[in-house]
Amino acid sequence: MNKQRIIYFDYLRIAAIFSVVVLHVVAKNWIFTDDVNSFEWQTLNFYDSIVRWGVPVFVMISGALFLGKNQSIKKLYTKNILRIVVSFLFWSTLYAVWNSVVFEKSYSIREMILEVLFGHYHLWFLFMITGLYIIVPLLNQIVADKKTAWYFVIVAFIFTFLIPQGTEIIGLKFSGISNNIISELISKLELHMVLGYSGYFVLGYLLNNIEIKKKHRIIIYILGVLGLIFTLAATSFLSLLQKSPADMFFEYLTVNTFLVSVSVFVFAKTHWNKPMLATRRQNLLLFFSKCSFGVYLIHPLIIESLEKLFNITPISFNPIFSVPVLSLTVFLISLLISAILNGLPIVKKWIV
Repeated sequence: MNKQRIIYFDYLRIAAIFSVVVLHVVAKNWIFTDDVNSFEWQTLNFYDSIVRWGVPVFVMISGALFLGKNQSIKKLYTKNILRIVVSFLFWSTLYAVWNSVVFEKSYSIREMILEVLFGHYHLWFLFMITGLYIIVPLLNQIVADKKTAWYFVIVAFIFTFLIPQGTEIIGLKFSGISNNIISELISKLELHMVLGYSGYFVLGYLLNNIEIKKKHRIIIYILGVLGLIFTLAATSFLSLLQKSPADMFFEYLTVNTFLVSVSVFVFAKTHWNKPMLATRRQNLLLFFSKCSFGVYLIHPLIIESLEKLFNITPISFNPIFSVPVLSLTVFLISLLISAILNGLPIVKKWIV
């Protein structure tokens, strides 16, 4: 394996894509189950709560790989951004046609065009990551100085995670009045550069390039566990309170998800970054890692097909067992298709 390859990124990609598969296996039944006090919903809520770190970790890996490199803007657009655009258009068109043919959805020409332009629900990630790629040259200037980079992350944490979530929680008690006032005041600052996923992006680069002391890692892990417990407990409590599923604490740009995502990233860097001697194991790891993007693109197609054609969902039987079994099934089928597509030269370069 190439000496420059960062081993724990491969492990993280595989873990993160499986977490995303679990999330999407669970999500539909989670949101459309009215009885939030039922055993089925609480079980789905448990699984959904523990996998919310997948997408942020993907963003952090991307930041670690893209930032701090001397890559030309031309190469960034002609290689990385163009590939994402081509992949999006292909899969967005495929999902639109699939919905029309298999799920018998009727589209006018205008509706079909819009369906392709906006894409299937999971393709939002490609929009977001493209936006981050566009500002890579700017972020590279920021990470060139470590103090400036940490300042960026701190400001991003305050204005992207802490204040918005804090005002939402306050708004629960005060009917949203304080939330609206604070949100309007914050919006007047026009802090667009530090909003969204750029904080995760820069943080991934920083965490990958610093040595984290054991005592600091322990603190990070404790905060991660607390974030996970909070996600599960607060989501369950709020859902029971309003008698319907509440996803406020499931958002990726929340403090609790941030803490869990950072702890997963740091744990992987500490414990999964060891060189492997067995060539077969190296090749298998690399294979799974390279296929992860394809798995992300394909897996909703498998989830929806299993439900439409065979009526298989997480609540087909006991969700304690159905969620991991169905998730593993979807993952393996998606992996097989991704592996086949990755064996085709042009498709491998532009589609998966």
